[in-house]
Amino acid sequence: LTAVCLGLLCVLLLAVIIVLCVCFQNLTRERDQLETSYNKMIEERDQLETNYKNVSKDILQRWFYFSSSLYYISTETKNWSESRQDCIKRGADLVIINNKEEQEFVNRLWKMSQSGLWIGLTDINTEGVWKWVDGTALNTGYWGKGEPNNSGNEDCVVLDRPDTWIDVPSCGAKGCQSIWPGVRSRLSMPAWPTSNGVPLFGLANRTRSANI
Repeated sequence: LTAVCLGLLCVLLLAVIIVLCVCFQNLTRERDQLETSYNKMIEERDQLETNYKNVSKDILQRWFYFSSSLYYISTETKNWSESRQDCIKRGADLVIINNKEEQEFVNRLWKMSQSGLWIGLTDINTEGVWKWVDGTALNTGYWGKGEPNNSGNEDCVVLDRPDTWIDVPSCGAKGCQSIWPGVRSRLSMPAWPTSNGVPLFGLANRTRSANI
Protein backbone atom coordinates (compact mmCIF):
# COMPACT_ATOMS: atom_id res chain seq x y z
CA LEU A 1 0.00 0.00 0.00
CA THR A 2 2.82 2.32 0.84
CA ALA A 3 4.43 1.61 -2.49
CA VAL A 4 1.17 2.31 -4.30
CA CYS A 5 0.71 5.62 -2.49
CA LEU A 6 4.29 6.57 -3.21
CA GLY A 7 3.80 5.74 -6.88
CA LEU A 8 0.64 7.82 -7.08
CA LEU A 9 2.42 10.70 -5.38
CA CYS A 10 5.24 10.52 -7.91
CA VAL A 11 2.76 10.52 -10.78
CA LEU A 12 0.98 13.51 -9.25
CA LEU A 13 4.25 15.38 -8.77
CA LEU A 14 5.23 14.61 -12.34
CA ALA A 15 1.91 15.94 -13.61
CA VAL A 16 2.35 19.10 -11.55
CA ILE A 17 5.87 19.55 -12.90
CA ILE A 18 4.63 19.11 -16.47
CA VAL A 19 1.85 21.66 -15.92
CA LEU A 20 4.31 24.11 -14.38
CA CYS A 21 6.73 23.64 -17.29
CA VAL A 22 3.98 24.30 -19.81
CA CYS A 23 2.86 27.39 -17.89
CA PHE A 24 6.46 28.60 -17.67
CA GLN A 25 6.94 28.15 -21.41
CA ASN A 26 3.73 30.04 -22.12
CA LEU A 27 4.73 32.85 -19.78
CA THR A 28 8.18 32.99 -21.36
CA ARG A 29 6.65 33.18 -24.82
CA GLU A 30 4.29 35.97 -23.74
CA ARG A 31 7.20 37.81 -22.13
CA ASP A 32 9.22 37.57 -25.34
CA GLN A 33 6.26 38.85 -27.35
CA LEU A 34 5.81 41.75 -24.94
CA GLU A 35 9.51 42.59 -25.17
CA THR A 36 9.30 42.53 -28.97
CA SER A 37 6.23 44.78 -28.93
CA TYR A 38 7.91 47.09 -26.45
CA ASN A 39 11.06 47.37 -28.55
CA LYS A 40 8.94 48.06 -31.64
CA MET A 41 7.07 50.80 -29.80
CA ILE A 42 10.39 52.32 -28.71
CA GLU A 43 11.56 52.34 -32.34
CA GLU A 44 8.30 53.94 -33.50
CA ARG A 45 8.55 56.53 -30.72
CA ASP A 46 12.10 57.37 -31.73
CA GLN A 47 11.03 57.66 -35.37
CA LEU A 48 8.15 59.95 -34.41
CA GLU A 49 10.52 62.11 -32.38
CA THR A 50 12.86 62.34 -35.36
CA ASN A 51 10.00 63.23 -37.70
CA TYR A 52 8.72 65.82 -35.23
CA LYS A 53 12.15 67.43 -34.99
CA ASN A 54 12.46 67.50 -38.79
CA VAL A 55 8.98 69.00 -39.21
CA SER A 56 9.65 71.54 -36.46
CA LYS A 57 12.90 72.50 -38.14
CA ASP A 58 11.10 72.89 -41.47
CA ILE A 59 8.40 75.02 -39.87
CA LEU A 60 10.92 77.26 -38.17
CA GLN A 61 12.91 77.75 -41.36
CA ARG A 62 10.25 77.98 -44.07
CA TRP A 63 6.93 78.87 -42.40
CA PHE A 64 5.72 82.34 -41.47
CA TYR A 65 2.69 83.27 -39.37
CA PHE A 66 0.22 85.99 -40.30
CA SER A 67 -3.40 86.57 -39.30
CA SER A 68 -4.15 83.05 -38.02
CA SER A 69 -2.46 81.41 -41.01
CA LEU A 70 0.91 79.90 -41.78
CA TYR A 71 2.64 80.79 -45.03
CA TYR A 72 5.31 78.61 -46.58
CA ILE A 73 8.05 79.52 -49.04
CA SER A 74 8.97 76.48 -51.09
CA THR A 75 12.50 75.61 -52.10
CA GLU A 76 11.57 74.14 -55.48
CA THR A 77 11.03 75.94 -58.78
CA LYS A 78 7.91 74.97 -60.71
CA ASN A 79 5.48 76.50 -63.13
CA TRP A 80 2.17 77.96 -61.98
CA SER A 81 0.12 74.86 -62.79
CA GLU A 82 2.58 72.45 -61.16
CA SER A 83 2.87 74.69 -58.13
CA ARG A 84 -0.87 74.79 -57.67
CA GLN A 85 -1.16 71.01 -57.95
CA ASP A 86 1.56 70.68 -55.35
CA CYS A 87 -0.39 72.97 -53.04
CA ILE A 88 -3.61 71.03 -53.54
CA LYS A 89 -1.91 67.74 -52.75
CA ARG A 90 -0.92 69.24 -49.41
CA GLY A 91 -4.45 70.42 -48.63
CA ALA A 92 -3.95 74.04 -49.62
CA ASP A 93 -3.74 76.28 -52.67
CA LEU A 94 -1.82 79.23 -54.09
CA VAL A 95 -2.08 82.36 -52.01
CA ILE A 96 -5.12 84.62 -52.31
CA ILE A 97 -4.40 88.20 -51.27
CA ASN A 98 -7.51 89.45 -49.54
CA ASN A 99 -6.47 92.90 -48.34
CA LYS A 100 -3.68 95.47 -48.11
CA GLU A 101 -2.36 93.99 -44.86
CA GLU A 102 -1.90 90.60 -46.48
CA GLN A 103 -0.25 92.21 -49.51
CA GLU A 104 2.21 93.98 -47.21
CA PHE A 105 2.95 90.68 -45.51
CA VAL A 106 3.64 89.03 -48.87
CA ASN A 107 5.85 92.00 -49.74
CA ARG A 108 7.99 91.14 -46.72
CA LEU A 109 8.26 87.55 -47.90
CA TRP A 110 9.36 88.81 -51.31
CA LYS A 111 12.10 90.86 -49.66
CA MET A 112 13.32 87.71 -47.94
CA SER A 113 13.44 85.69 -51.17
CA GLN A 114 14.38 88.58 -53.50
CA SER A 115 12.59 86.73 -56.30
CA GLY A 116 9.18 86.73 -57.92
CA LEU A 117 6.33 84.91 -56.19
CA TRP A 118 3.40 83.13 -57.79
CA ILE A 119 0.00 84.19 -56.47
CA GLY A 120 -3.30 82.38 -56.99
CA LEU A 121 -4.66 84.75 -59.65
CA THR A 122 -5.36 83.95 -63.31
CA ASP A 123 -7.49 84.89 -66.32
CA ILE A 124 -6.84 81.60 -68.08
CA ASN A 125 -10.58 80.84 -68.41
CA THR A 126 -11.71 84.23 -69.73
CA GLU A 127 -9.18 86.73 -71.05
CA GLY A 128 -9.20 89.91 -68.99
CA VAL A 129 -11.43 88.46 -66.25
CA TRP A 130 -9.09 87.93 -63.33
CA LYS A 131 -10.16 85.42 -60.70
CA TRP A 132 -8.55 83.85 -57.68
CA VAL A 133 -8.07 80.10 -57.48
CA ASP A 134 -11.17 79.79 -55.27
CA GLY A 135 -13.31 81.27 -58.07
CA THR A 136 -13.82 84.72 -56.53
CA ALA A 137 -13.33 87.78 -58.71
CA LEU A 138 -10.44 90.17 -58.19
CA ASN A 139 -11.61 93.36 -56.47
CA THR A 140 -8.39 95.17 -55.61
CA GLY A 141 -5.13 94.59 -57.45
CA TYR A 142 -1.58 95.81 -56.97
CA TRP A 143 -0.48 95.82 -60.58
CA GLY A 144 2.79 97.21 -61.83
CA LYS A 145 2.81 100.07 -64.33
CA GLY A 146 1.19 99.00 -67.60
CA GLU A 147 0.02 95.69 -66.11
CA PRO A 148 -1.77 93.51 -66.87
CA ASN A 149 -0.92 93.80 -70.55
CA ASN A 150 -1.62 90.25 -71.82
CA SER A 151 1.51 90.37 -73.94
CA GLY A 152 1.87 86.90 -75.41
CA ASN A 153 -1.07 85.21 -73.69
CA GLU A 154 -0.06 86.15 -70.17
CA ASP A 155 -2.59 84.39 -67.95
CA CYS A 156 -0.86 83.95 -64.57
CA VAL A 157 0.36 86.49 -62.03
CA VAL A 158 3.66 86.93 -60.22
CA LEU A 159 4.61 89.35 -57.48
CA ASP A 160 7.67 90.70 -59.29
CA ARG A 161 8.51 93.33 -56.66
CA PRO A 162 6.72 94.71 -53.57
CA ASP A 163 3.24 95.94 -54.57
CA THR A 164 3.99 95.03 -58.18
CA TRP A 165 1.94 92.29 -59.79
CA ILE A 166 2.71 91.35 -63.39
CA ASP A 167 1.01 88.88 -65.69
CA VAL A 168 3.40 86.42 -67.29
CA PRO A 169 3.24 84.37 -70.49
CA SER A 170 2.11 80.77 -70.15
CA CYS A 171 1.17 79.36 -66.79
CA GLY A 172 3.22 76.35 -67.84
CA ALA A 173 6.54 78.21 -67.90
CA LYS A 174 9.03 76.82 -65.39
CA GLY A 175 11.65 78.27 -63.08
CA CYS A 176 10.06 79.51 -59.86
CA GLN A 177 9.72 78.51 -56.25
CA SER A 178 6.51 78.61 -54.29
CA ILE A 179 4.98 80.16 -51.21
CA TRP A 180 1.84 78.97 -49.58
CA PRO A 181 -0.40 80.24 -46.83
CA GLY A 182 -2.17 78.13 -44.28
CA VAL A 183 -2.15 74.36 -43.99
CA ARG A 184 0.93 73.87 -45.92
CA SER A 185 -0.85 75.22 -48.80
CA ARG A 186 1.60 76.83 -51.03
CA LEU A 187 2.06 78.95 -54.03
CA SER A 188 4.74 78.55 -56.64
CA MET A 189 6.34 80.56 -59.38
CA PRO A 190 7.06 80.23 -63.08
CA ALA A 191 10.30 79.13 -64.61
CA TRP A 192 10.77 82.36 -66.43
CA PRO A 193 13.46 84.82 -65.15
CA THR A 194 12.90 88.33 -63.83
CA SER A 195 14.41 91.33 -65.55
CA ASN A 196 17.63 90.59 -63.67
CA GLY A 197 17.58 86.93 -64.59
CA VAL A 198 16.68 85.87 -61.04
CA PRO A 199 14.39 82.80 -60.77
CA LEU A 200 10.95 83.31 -59.32
CA PHE A 201 9.49 81.91 -56.12
CA GLY A 202 5.97 80.91 -55.07
CA LEU A 203 3.71 81.35 -52.05
CA ALA A 204 1.05 79.31 -50.28
CA ASN A 205 -1.25 79.49 -47.27
CA ARG A 206 -2.13 76.51 -45.11
CA THR A 207 -4.66 77.17 -42.39
CA ARG A 208 -6.96 78.98 -44.73
CA SER A 209 -8.23 75.80 -46.26
CA ALA A 210 -7.31 74.93 -49.81
CA ASN A 211 -8.32 78.26 -51.24
CA ILE A 212 -5.26 80.38 -50.65
